[in-house]
Order: sequence, then structure tokens, then C-alpha cells
Amino acid sequence: MNYLMTLFLASLIAFPIAADDKPAAKPADEQVEKERATLALDLCRKAAKEYRLCLDDGRRTELELKPEPFLKWSNPSVGSIHGGVFLWTHQGRPAAVASIFKWFDPRDEMAFEVQSLSAERLVGLLGTKDAWHSTRAGLEFKPVPESPPAPASTPNARLIQMRTISASFTADKTDRDDNSQQRMRLLTQPIFRYSSPKEDITDGALFAFVQGTDPEVFLQIEARETKSGTAWHYGLSRMNSTAFRVRYKDQDAWAVEVVPWGIVFNNREPYNILNLDHLYRPKK
Repeated sequence: MNYLMTLFLASLIAFPIAADDKPAAKPADEQVEKERATLALDLCRKAAKEYRLCLDDGRRTELELKPEPFLKWSNPSVGSIHGGVFLWTHQGRPAAVASIFKWFDPRDEMAFEVQSLSAERLVGLLGTKDAWHSTRAGLEFKPVPESPPAPASTPNARLIQMRTISASFTADKTDRDDNSQQRMRLLTQPIFRYSSPKEDITDGALFAFVQGTDPEVFLQIEARETKSGTAWHYGLSRMNSTAFRVRYKDQDAWAVEVVPWGIVFNNREPYNILNLDHLYRPKK
């Protein structure tokens, strides 16, 4: 997340920005922030249900929403903003993730920031109308480099292996304006653990690289059944329109360029921003 304040004046939606981009708004007192966090969480739960996410198969297969956020976040350095991260699954695997957030000050806006985690195209419906139609897969899985030890036979041992593999990845974000770089912080515990026998996934975990508490990049690690046995694979996806570079030890593992603002809002890409004005500003 973490967007530039100049964009706020040019769009219908406002986004968090890095602490050193613009002066922070005057913080509200602690009790007010607690009340706003509670209100925002309620709004975010409602917002997660507003857009019905489906596979692009004639809307026959609806993704399963996990009703509670896997992460709750705020960004007091830029003002009064609170959000939550929600997940949708298909056959047990993560298929889409959304960071939903509400600005209270200096803005009064709300947004649904969505990223496909699916190898299939996805559709987001608002009522009966398409609000988001991803034209391609959201991420690509690759074998973990350097052939790490084969997945262990027990869930606890595999979790240790996945945490070890995740710790070998580093993620850097490049600022849109001055090209300065920031190292993201890896949350050492996965935010979601899963398996999918139908997809030949013995075990999997979704990790997050964060700035403060805001997720910026997601890392999935899976123990996949292959012709030569079970092996570790990884996939990476953005949760910000800026540029990222991820390395595994000393090797480049993934890099993406800045997504132009026009594309961020075009409702056709795996990463998109959807408006939620209709939810918190209901028509009279």
C-alpha cells in the first residue's frame, strides 16, 4: 500500500504513503483511534462481502471468503487510517487477497485493493455487474532455487522448512518519485496455512512482506507433488503498484515494474483498486 499524497488529489480513492513522503496529519487521541479502528473493522468485514469473486468460468465457481481478516493494520505516520487483509480460497488454496481500508483523516474515503493469487482468470461482481475482470493469472510458481531438502513427513517439520525457505527471500520496494529503495520486513509466521489434495499440494503457506504493518508483497511456498516426487515451489505477488525486486539469497527471484495509475484502476489486471464509496457513503 503506501501511496503518494499527490495521487489523493487526482483520484477518488486515497492510499497510505511512506512516512517520509509527506508531513503526517495531526494524530487523533488514542481513544478516538480505538473507536475508529473498531468502526473500520466492521466496515471492512462488510466490504469483503460487497465484491463476489469467481473463477472466469461463467460465474459458476465462486471463491470462498474467509470472513475475518488475517491481518489488521494502521499507518499513523500519514494520518488516521485502518484496514484489514482478507482472503478468498478455491479448493483450499489462496485464490485472491484484498487489503480493505478506511481513511478518517486527512481523507474520508475507503478502498478495496485486490490481487489475484490464482493461475486462472478471476471475475469480481458487484451485484450482477462485473467490477473486476482479471485478464490473466495472478502469479506464477517456480521451483525453490538450490534444491532445498525435500518436504518433511509431518506438518510441524514442514512449517519449519517453509519458514526457513521464506527467510532466504528479501524484498525491496522502489519509491515512485525519487527511486529510493526500502527493504520490506518479513512476517516470520505465515498468515495462512493450507493444503489442496485436488491440486496436488501437500502443504502450503502464505507469508507477507510488510512496511510497518502494511503488506506490500506476498510470498507463497508450497510442497507440490511432481513426477519426481514432492518438491518446494514458490510464487510472489504484489500488494502495491510500485516497483519491487525480490531475491532468494544472492539470486534474483522476481521483479515487477511500476503499474501506471490508469492501469491500477482499469479493472482488468490481477492487481487492481476498486471503489467502496457506495458502502460507507450510502445513497439517501
